[in-house]
Amino acid sequence: MSSKDNSCRKFQANIFNKSKCQNCFKPRESHLLNDDDLNKAKPIYGGWLLLAPEGTDFDNPMHRSRKWQRRFFILYEHGLLRYALDEMPSTLPQGTINMNQCSDVIDGESRTGQRSSLCILVPDKEYFIRAENKEIINGWRETLIVYLRSNKQTQKKKRKVEPPTPQVGSQTSARLSSEEMNGLIVSWK
Repeated sequence: MSSKDNSCRKFQANIFNKSKCQNCFKPRESHLLNDDDLNKAKPIYGGWLLLAPEGTDFDNPMHRSRKWQRRFFILYEHGLLRYALDEMPSTLPQGTINMNQCSDVIDGESRTGQRSSLCILVPDKEYFIRAENKEIINGWRETLIVYLRSNKQTQKKKRKVEPPTPQVGSQTSARLSSEEMNGLIVSWK
């Protein structure tokens, strides 16, 4: 059976670990979302924002004057941030940002020179968005940061690792003096 045949199409929570799929044991975030999933997903936040054109280098004065594109953004409960030309659900999105992969949401004004702007950092890419006023962008900032914090807490839970215990009789422990071993044990506590 090939890996394509073995991959599951729909996330179903595992009874022992709700964040993993019972069929493939992959995390919820790694499942590709199809249109059916989006129809079932609840929108958390939405509204009109301006998106900086892809590849804009704000250090270059010529790029700073490039026209920002007006898009309708919707953040879904599972972490997908979609943007489209209008607010109609039937409109194909111009792009998506997976907030599960987002590392930070920071103020973008210093980089862009535009008021009420944010920078969404994902691996290998930066998205710059801005709103027409501070109230709108602050609402987006709060929503995205709350989502980001909950995602970071989930990541920390996944990464909890106990410190290694020294192995008696191994070559590395034989090379350490008893004072060095005591120092190591104290530093672990």
